[in-house]
Amino acid sequence: AQAKPIEPSQPPSPQPFAPSGPARYGLRMIQLPASLVTTDWLAANLEAPNLKVLDASYHLPAAARDARADFAGGHIPGARLLDLAS
Repeated sequence: AQAKPIEPSQPPSPQPFAPSGPARYGLRMIQLPASLVTTDWLAANLEAPNLKVLDASYHLPAAARDARADFAGGHIPGARLLDLAS
């Protein structure tokens, strides 16, 4: 009697995808802290030399508000305006 071939219990795994993004150039990604933080965290870390705060306020035209004027009127100390409208 001939032996039956053993059937795999799972299908073979697909071929891995070719690296994309920075990995294609041999670069490693680093884990960055979350982009969104609590107000308590921000208050405690606002003086950190490597912290950059961006104000990316944007208003729909129907709101009849100017994000640049709002920023000039008051913002988080040290924040920079990221003008999404331009």
